[in-house]
Amino acid sequence: MIFKLNSVNQQVTVFNVFFISACLTVRDGMIANPSWHESSLQGQAVYCKKMPMDLCVEHFIPHRSRMKLVDEILRVSEKETVTRSTVTENWPCLRDGFAEAFMLMEVVAQTTGIHNEWLEMQKDDTRCPSGGWLVGVRDAAFCIPVLEVGTIIVTRTKNIYTLDDFREISGQSTANGKPAATVRLQIVQASKP
Repeated sequence: MIFKLNSVNQQVTVFNVFFISACLTVRDGMIANPSWHESSLQGQAVYCKKMPMDLCVEHFIPHRSRMKLVDEILRVSEKETVTRSTVTENWPCLRDGFAEAFMLMEVVAQTTGIHNEWLEMQKDDTRCPSGGWLVGVRDAAFCIPVLEVGTIIVTRTKNIYTLDDFREISGQSTANGKPAATVRLQIVQASKP
């Protein structure tokens, strides 16, 4: 069974709930640029050189606590990024031991953020992480309705179109080795460092 999400209303709702909150700060109804590498990384090292040897997820995306869904970077290159996530009790939108499959859109978005931050750091070895990317869902298809706690997700993303700070991304996720989702995203850099 394939679950399809491509209506404008559904995309806007998911975009507002998951992606804007992860990339921007909303104060008094106004969207403001975040300073995540100042507030969220207190007490942690922030690497601004080409590529951290340990490929720590936190060096590339601003997500923390329950919103950080990517656990490990398996591979990052100019062509693609591959990450691993495990569904835990701590995931947002978890109910009765299951997360909705639409959470895979956020996993793809975080993997995309890692990929594009890494690419930008390759161009400028003095660059610190930018603070995020605005993400819109162009299309998403799901092969499963839910993800059980303990499910291992492997996600691959690649840029299929790039123009200045705009990117279109293709992402695929597997759940315990079986196809789970295909997602197309469009992103733009939230702020220039």
